[in-house]
Amino acid sequence: MALVAKICRCEPRSRAHGLCHSISRWKGASRSQVLAAQRAEFVALGLLAGPLLGIACVAVNMVAGARAALNQPPLIALREV
Repeated sequence: MALVAKICRCEPRSRAHGLCHSISRWKGASRSQVLAAQRAEFVALGLLAGPLLGIACVAVNMVAGARAALNQPPLIALREV
């Protein structure tokens, strides 16, 4: 895995990224090393994207709930609680 990480220096979203793994294989990385590097990339993306999407969902629900509560007169909102 360290060999693949040293060889692949391109941006993850670039067109050349797929070539990095091909070049890694050409330079001598085994199939398991390339797969381990791909798994590590997906784990890193999941660790970043998961909390960010969770925060975005909470924010959207918070705004929607606040609008629903603030669009009513205070007495009606308090009676519903």
